[in-house]
Amino acid sequence: MWGDRLPLEPQAPAPAGPPGPAGPPGNAYHSVVTDSAANAGQVAKVATSGHVQLATGNVEASNEGLCGIYGTNVAAAGTAQVYGPGSRAPISGLGVGEVFRTAAGDLVLWGNPALVSGDYTRRCGNSDNNFVWVDFGPVFQVP
Repeated sequence: MWGDRLPLEPQAPAPAGPPGPAGPPGNAYHSVVTDSAANAGQVAKVATSGHVQLATGNVEASNEGLCGIYGTNVAAAGTAQVYGPGSRAPISGLGVGEVFRTAAGDLVLWGNPALVSGDYTRRCGNSDNNFVWVDFGPVFQVP
């Protein structure tokens, strides 16, 4: 029934197989239709249409459904390159440090006057002044 070996007996590991083929190259971004015009470096959120839209607004609910950062300028109804969490968006010139979403949907460093006291925001990643590593933090109110 169990063969000639008990399952608890030590067994030699099986030999390693040959390495598999390299995977296909992929894009760090998702190509999605946007319901609103946006510029590279602005924050995208999921729209009720199933597309994405620019994440604007200064209330707590404005930060729900954030899905990434626009990588290029795009017109409304165009196909956007959206870099999601865990990806590195080619956004330069923001400075070095954590970046946050403004009410206009822009990314700025903490201390930027566009982050208005009383507005709700979210950390959207870290900038090295050449790229933004996309990583969304919790929603909070700017003190």
